[in-house]
Amino acid sequence: MRGIVRFFGTIAVLMSIVTAGAIFFESYLTTEIVEAKVVQLISVKGKFDSVERIVVTKNETFDNNDNYYQGKDKSAEIQSKLKKNKVYKFKVVGYKFREHVPLFFSKNRNIISIVE
Repeated sequence: MRGIVRFFGTIAVLMSIVTAGAIFFESYLTTEIVEAKVVQLISVKGKFDSVERIVVTKNETFDNNDNYYQGKDKSAEIQSKLKKNKVYKFKVVGYKFREHVPLFFSKNRNIISIVE
């Protein structure tokens, strides 16, 4: 019994370390430049009086939210510059998941800036 508890405890600690590393190093590991045509712009009131901004493109849906760990704090400015049916180059950060993943990960990658 003691061996099983120790085994699962070790697994839990390792998973915690990997998850923390993935969150902390996300900006360095997943930065990419993407070209996409904007199809729809969505702003929804989120938790704690925040605004969640979503940019829908032909191939992918992106978040456009402020995120301290990604060094992003100008989501409202970026959203105001975007126009429907125009093609932009975005600097994006984040892991691209097909399904919702619990914890701190978003299903969509976050737009950090518009590359000109």
